[in-house]
Amino acid sequence: MKISFVFDGLGFGGIERVGLDFINLCKKSGHEVDVYNLSPKYGELAGQLPEGVKYFKKRLSTRACPELYSYGVKKWWWGKYAYAMLSPFVTLGQGIKKLFTRRRKYDVAIAFSGHINDLSFVAKRFIKADKKICWCHGNIIAYFAICDAYPMLYKKIDKFVTLSSAGQKNIYAGHKYMRGKKIYKIYNPTFIREKQVDGQTVNELKEKYGDFILTVGRFAEGKGHDIAIQTVKSLKERGLEKHIVFLGDGPIFADMQELAKKLGVEELCHFEGVKTNVCDYITASHINLLSSQWEGLPTVIVEAMTLGKPCVMTNSDDGEVSGGGKYCKLTEIGDVGGLTQALTELYTDTAEYEKYCALSLERAEAFSPAKICEQLKELLGG
Repeated sequence: MKISFVFDGLGFGGIERVGLDFINLCKKSGHEVDVYNLSPKYGELAGQLPEGVKYFKKRLSTRACPELYSYGVKKWWWGKYAYAMLSPFVTLGQGIKKLFTRRRKYDVAIAFSGHINDLSFVAKRFIKADKKICWCHGNIIAYFAICDAYPMLYKKIDKFVTLSSAGQKNIYAGHKYMRGKKIYKIYNPTFIREKQVDGQTVNELKEKYGDFILTVGRFAEGKGHDIAIQTVKSLKERGLEKHIVFLGDGPIFADMQELAKKLGVEELCHFEGVKTNVCDYITASHINLLSSQWEGLPTVIVEAMTLGKPCVMTNSDDGEVSGGGKYCKLTEIGDVGGLTQALTELYTDTAEYEKYCALSLERAEAFSPAKICEQLKELLGG
């Protein structure tokens, strides 16, 4: 089968890394794969594409997609008039660009980023395909809520992949054209078990930080680093002075360092920046914590579960990974008290800790490459 993956950039983002995983799975299954990058200035991961994959740079800005301007219809009173005037001209420009694009033929075309430009590229047949798939990195209802651009383009798509089925039935209200379309829930596979762990590094981390909490994620608004720091302070007030290690970088990195100082827990909060050996840190950790406001699918928690670590997380993914609180300690978003209590239970009750170690391993099976490969086969062939 000949398959095309279309991306809105191939930088060092989570979507792009997951895309590489699925490209590798397709190649291992014997499929021929081409990759299109619609934002070529972001192409750092292009060098990691597997051997035999053809790579095409095709510029298509989101601003060149008429559906984008539907954002203004609900935002401003005059938005519907602006959209009516702009749309024909942008549509004409997009049509002219399509005329000068070589339209290769595929069995399946996948808009993998799920953004307006790669979705347009596939939906409007800038490449020809018997089946058109859109990959939604979260639950599909969230995309419908963002703006009208997505449902406009979804009309031309055959199949959808989501990470969560939360609220999915609600898309049929007022969108009858969706009723005949297939929606598959396929998790992101995790390959962390295949990575080699450095025993010396693991021992050094344990000696340095003890039975520490690990948090992995980009330092950006909404990722909940402030909540994690407040939770460490709350634990300290309970007499549990536990170290927390933060991996990642981002625009609020320095702000969070300042917050730790302000709350008097700077000696317990360790900001180690970006690390390539995350598996060493997970192996050395005692508990993994996610305090984010929103996640499509929290890969860091999946990886921790795969290595048998108990996890505490906010309900940032509508309970998808945690199974509604079955497989890890689950709290409401922003609930410092709830996070503190959950961590306290794992630190002070050995039986509870071991229970969640076992539950993590049980849940991780749903993210195994073998299982995901079977689901991918059904998606491509169904």
